[in-house]
Amino acid sequence: MSELKEMAKVLILNAPPNSGKDTIADYLVAHHGYIKSSFKSALFELLYKVFSIDNPEKFMQVYYTREAKEQPCSLLRIGDRIMSPREALIFLSESVVKPLWGDAYFGTRAAQLIDSTTSNLYVFADGGFLAELIPLVDKVGAENITVAKIERDGCTFVGDSRGYVDASSLGCNTFWVANDSTIEEVAEGIHSRVVF
Repeated sequence: MSELKEMAKVLILNAPPNSGKDTIADYLVAHHGYIKSSFKSALFELLYKVFSIDNPEKFMQVYYTREAKEQPCSLLRIGDRIMSPREALIFLSESVVKPLWGDAYFGTRAAQLIDSTTSNLYVFADGGFLAELIPLVDKVGAENITVAKIERDGCTFVGDSRGYVDASSLGCNTFWVANDSTIEEVAEGIHSRVVF
């Protein structure tokens, strides 16, 4: 009898801003041992280099709070244009990275963070582009990827470059969930549907 190969499981939280993705991911880390990863980590690395931000931790504490990420930041200047952290990230992603290295770039970088030979659980709280999932599918297989599309009253993708993804077209397990109760209930409901 052949041994079953252990494989990492990946959960993608796909939802508009302010839908509770990070809070849900943090709960899963604390209560179920998920490893929190991010498609945007490579984008933040680029932001720090392009804008010569020498103290990323301070930048994140001061300039990337819920309120401040929408406000112009003097550190984020290109010519006469002063951008908010959110605008700078979208600019780098859509006007620099994707035209130069392709739509799957952040997915390729994210896949490098995954040890596919373990039974680790990974959660990405920033899913929103189908092309980014392709390198993850190549790494762990579509059967090991679950995408939770989270809906929350008053939350939309208006003004955001991301959107809901049709990950079922890649063979991933996909389902909708309403964030309309406690974080514990929503997170436990999502965890129970991750493909094992």
